[in-house]
Amino acid sequence: MHRIARVAVTLSALLFLSLTAKSAYAGPITEDFEISWSGALGNGSAFVVTTEQSPGQWLVTSLTGSQNGMMLQLLAPNVYGVNDNIVVFPANPALLTGFGVATMNSTEMFDIYYNPSAPGITYWECDSNSTDCQAYGDGSQLTSFTVTPNGTPTLPEPSSIVALSSGLIGMFALVGFVRQKRLA
Repeated sequence: MHRIARVAVTLSALLFLSLTAKSAYAGPITEDFEISWSGALGNGSAFVVTTEQSPGQWLVTSLTGSQNGMMLQLLAPNVYGVNDNIVVFPANPALLTGFGVATMNSTEMFDIYYNPSAPGITYWECDSNSTDCQAYGDGSQLTSFTVTPNGTPTLPEPSSIVALSSGLIGMFALVGFVRQKRLA
């Protein structure tokens, strides 16, 4: 009877550990977004892949898109203006930081950013042919700007404690089965 109680307590502890374990991150959480905009510099759209930096803060790591029919490529943070390439989703209060996401085509660089000094939630776009994009209000206000998630976030693999616990439960079951056969 003591053996059954010990096995029951051990299995209960393993089950408790597996249910309360935090995720063991094998990699970062990623999310894809579709971004579209229009304004004085034309219409544009892009699909972006992002990596979560903190809850709701997504660093753009790749971009495929165009503006006015010209292909865009992502610029690294702090290349044009003071861009940080962070998308904020859900909006808090805006969908971009005040530093924005910077891209370039074959002739000029662009930075789309949230302007906290303007009334309401407004997004602006700078281009390197007109400004160095160092201050809020540089460039022109966009007439529309949207960020839409493109699917569900890619989550890391399950916790290794869960895998270990299920293996130990199976091992305990096998040992108990073999012992029972020997005693019979």
